[in-house]
Amino acid sequence: MSSVNIDLIVQFMLRANKSYEQANTQFLIFIDNSQIETEQSVINARKNLDSIRNNLFMALGGTLFFIIVVSFILSQVFLRDIKGIIARLSGLAGGNTNIQIPQEKRKDEFGVVNHAFEVFREALIKRDEVKAQLYNEINRREQIEMSLRQSEERFRALYEDNPLILFTLDQAGKILSINRRGASQFGSSSDKIVGLSIFKLVMSDDRDDARKMIEQCISFPGRRRQLTLRKRDKDGNIIWLRETGQAIKDNEDAMILLACEDVTEAQNLSAKLSHQATHDELTELVNRWEFERRVTRTLKTAKSEKKQHMLCYLDLDQFKIINDTYGHAAGDQLLIQISKELKKHIRERDTLARLGGDEFGILFEHCSMSAGLRAANNLVKAIEAFRFPWGNHVFRIGSSIGVVEINELSIDYGTILSEADTACYLAKELGGNRVQAHKADSKQLAERKGQMLWANKIPKAIETNQFELYYQTISPLSEGNSIDHKLHVELLIRLRNEHNEIISPAVFLPAAERYLLSSNIDRWVVNRAFSMLNKMQKNAPIIEQCSINLSGTSIGHVDFLQFLLEKVDEFQIQPKQICFEITETAIISNLNAAKKFIQQLRDKGFKFALDDFGTGLSSYEYLKELPVDKLKIDGVFIRGIDKDPIKLAMVKSINEIGHVMGLETIAEFVETKSILDTLKNIQVDYAQGYYISKPQPFADIASIENSAGILAAK
Repeated sequence: MSSVNIDLIVQFMLRANKSYEQANTQFLIFIDNSQIETEQSVINARKNLDSIRNNLFMALGGTLFFIIVVSFILSQVFLRDIKGIIARLSGLAGGNTNIQIPQEKRKDEFGVVNHAFEVFREALIKRDEVKAQLYNEINRREQIEMSLRQSEERFRALYEDNPLILFTLDQAGKILSINRRGASQFGSSSDKIVGLSIFKLVMSDDRDDARKMIEQCISFPGRRRQLTLRKRDKDGNIIWLRETGQAIKDNEDAMILLACEDVTEAQNLSAKLSHQATHDELTELVNRWEFERRVTRTLKTAKSEKKQHMLCYLDLDQFKIINDTYGHAAGDQLLIQISKELKKHIRERDTLARLGGDEFGILFEHCSMSAGLRAANNLVKAIEAFRFPWGNHVFRIGSSIGVVEINELSIDYGTILSEADTACYLAKELGGNRVQAHKADSKQLAERKGQMLWANKIPKAIETNQFELYYQTISPLSEGNSIDHKLHVELLIRLRNEHNEIISPAVFLPAAERYLLSSNIDRWVVNRAFSMLNKMQKNAPIIEQCSINLSGTSIGHVDFLQFLLEKVDEFQIQPKQICFEITETAIISNLNAAKKFIQQLRDKGFKFALDDFGTGLSSYEYLKELPVDKLKIDGVFIRGIDKDPIKLAMVKSINEIGHVMGLETIAEFVETKSILDTLKNIQVDYAQGYYISKPQPFADIASIENSAGILAAK
């Protein structure tokens, strides 16, 4: 039983006892007042009193029983509610806020308690919600802090440890920060750099560009700007930086992030490649392509501003002799020293270029014809005074210069250069070591221009087979030299033009030699000659030996030698059937290469003849070194030999020296019987000329019968 029920019972018993005491008091008063009544009355009264007491106690017992029963029932109801409250409170204490509250509305104390419990439960729910929100906020802030730490670490990695040089600048260009890479590049620590103006690090020539870049970054915050400029590092060295700048917001102000990539190595490489692209590797002079660009530029100023300039085309004399006699090392050193010497005698603003081989170009800007001629003559004198030491020898060098004016009437670079080239070539033909100005009305220059036209026609003639082979008989002057009446012939080349006219080689061969087309013609001749000889051999072989001329440009070229041997195999040519004729001047200009070339082919059975012998200045000296089989005495000595004792003595001397060396001799330009008889008397071995036979188409040679016998008898 609960303490509440006990209190009620105690209160009830106290009230009953009080009623008894009041009744007993009244009884005593009644006794006092009724002493006069009889004893019977007393006895009755006592009986009544006992009856009343018994009734009272019975009533009291029933009441007590009732109270006990009611209290038990009430206690069960109260305990159930109290237990529910305790259970709910325990659930709340355990964190369970989903406890259901009885839905009936009670107005007693339990209704108040239930209401208070519901308020408390809702408060706990709100507390938990706030707590959950607080936990979420704490987690969010922890994640933000972690992200900030990670961002900071990434920033350090991207900014401080970045291999690029990074700056932050204010709008005036003051350095706000610099990363470690930049600090190490420009100073020992960032403290020494922060606060400086970025422009102090930039080369003075590049500062305007740097300012414009920063202004553009500020004006267009969302855009990146890039610029390559030069700065000085902490050691004072110039470095090239490719800078990318972009404005970024920092609170209310904008600052500039500048990322700089060191491109010094790439820039130096680019400059080196650019230099190599515009300069000659050997002499470090401007090369042909850069020279053309500069001349084209001055040509524009000549036309637009009516300015006058001068172009010189310089060719060295005797260079090939030194180069071929003493090797390319000597030739290269000569070119290097000549280049340095020429630089001393031109203005700083003028251009000296190596155009190829031993040819140089000089561009005198803003120069009159008279001033240009004086400058060109000074160059000729300087080269003439120059001495080239090599080994135990000291050489003198000459030069020929062609000069052309560049003015508003000049056409283009190609025309200007060809005019200067033509004038230079004319200066060389006139003896060299001189200056020749280009003149539009010069007959000699007109001839050179004709050669230039042929330089364009020759490749087309080769492509379209406009060339034709002719032959001229080489006749033995004694019966012993004629073998089975077979022919010795020299192959000659002719050109049939679009009008079906036969053009003499004297017209186009100088152009071929001048413009290095001779080797192309040689290839055509070899291919056509070997092809025709192959066909003739299958029918009735009547040619004992066929002489083919080779130019100096073909001698010594490995590719030409390879070409020649391939054609021998292709057409099944017998090497002993072929004699190659090479001019003395061609051999002298390529002496070492010529000796090797000749020896390689002689080892395979080919024969060689030294053509036009006697015109060179050092014929006998070089003759001892050349592995040739025959000497062809130049026609200049043969003409008039029957009337000129000096020519006779010279030819006789050449013939005797040739025989002493075991060489056969051939006389060219035999045009009369008197000349032929004179040659027989001094025992020249072979004769060739119009008196012997005129050149005929090589295709017609198969129809000749007994020609060799007839000629021998003649």
